Amino acid sequence: SANLITSVVLGFRAYDTLGEVTVLFAAVLGTLVILRGVGRKK
Repeated sequence: SANLITSVVLGFRAYDTLGEVTVLFAAVLGTLVILRGVGRKK
């Protein structure tokens, strides 16, 4: 019973971490796009 709960919790944490990495990557990519756009207008 404890092993089942542990596997579910670890699986959820893996998806949570993957989500955080995706959000962080999207934020960095968006920042780079915005900064490049500002640099080209000058």
